[in-house]
Amino acid sequence: ESLEESIFRRLDAESFLQALPDQDREIIELRKQGLTQGEIAEHLKYHTHSAVSKRIAAIAQRYRDFLSDP
Repeated sequence: ESLEESIFRRLDAESFLQALPDQDREIIELRKQGLTQGEIAEHLKYHTHSAVSKRIAAIAQRYRDFLSDP
């Protein structure tokens, strides 16, 4: 991957993150910090970690859609 491609990929990722709702962005940040889904659920006051798992899956799908959008 060239430097230019790397920069564009990073800019795309930053653009995607900025378009996310605040709570989804927070989930991504907490995962980046190494928190487990259970810890994130507790931090965000979700009833179970499966709610966090579902949000992460939805974020991942949204990112795939974002990347494939011309």
